[in-house]
Amino acid sequence: PMEAFGLWGNVDWRKVALAPVAVVIMWAFMISLDAAGYNVWIGQVVEGDGKQEIITLFETSSDPLVLVLMVVVACVGAPLAEEVIFRGYIYGVAKRFAGIPLAVVFSGLLFGAVHMNLAALLPLTILGIILALAYEYTGSLWGPIAIHFCFNAVTVVIQLIFKFNPHLLEEVEKNAGFILPW
Repeated sequence: PMEAFGLWGNVDWRKVALAPVAVVIMWAFMISLDAAGYNVWIGQVVEGDGKQEIITLFETSSDPLVLVLMVVVACVGAPLAEEVIFRGYIYGVAKRFAGIPLAVVFSGLLFGAVHMNLAALLPLTILGIILALAYEYTGSLWGPIAIHFCFNAVTVVIQLIFKFNPHLLEEVEKNAGFILPW
C-alpha cells in the first residue's frame, strides 16, 4: 500500500511543497463565497449556526487536554486517515471505473458530504476536488496530506486566536464586512 499510494519511493517533494499555495487558493475561494453572500444565504437555509459539531466543541471546551488532542487529531490524524480513505481508496476505485474527471468530482463531493454539514458542503467539496487534483499532480498521497494538514492547521490557529481573543472576532466581522467561513 505504501508504494501504491506514492507514500514510499520516488516522491517529488517540490510538488508537495506547493501545499501552502493550494491553501491560499482555498481560503480565497471561501472568502469569495462569503463576499458573494453564500454564508448569509446558507445561514437562512440551515438551522442553527451552521458550524460543524467539532468546531463548536473546540470553541466551547476549556480543558487543555481536550484542546491539545483536538489539535493533534485535526492537524495530523484527519489528514492522514481521510487522505488514505478518500484519495487513496475511493478516488482510486472511482478513477479506475469512471476516469479522472468523474473520480475527482465524486471523491470531492463525497468528502464534502461525509462531514455532514450543509453549510460546509460546498467549500469542503471544492477542497476535496483540490485534494484529488493534488494527488493526480504529485502522484503521491503526500501532496493532499500536506494540503489537508496546512488547511486544518491554519483553521485551527485562527480558531485558537479567536478563542483566546474573542474581541478580535467582533472586530474582524465589523471592519472586514464578512463572517469567517466556519
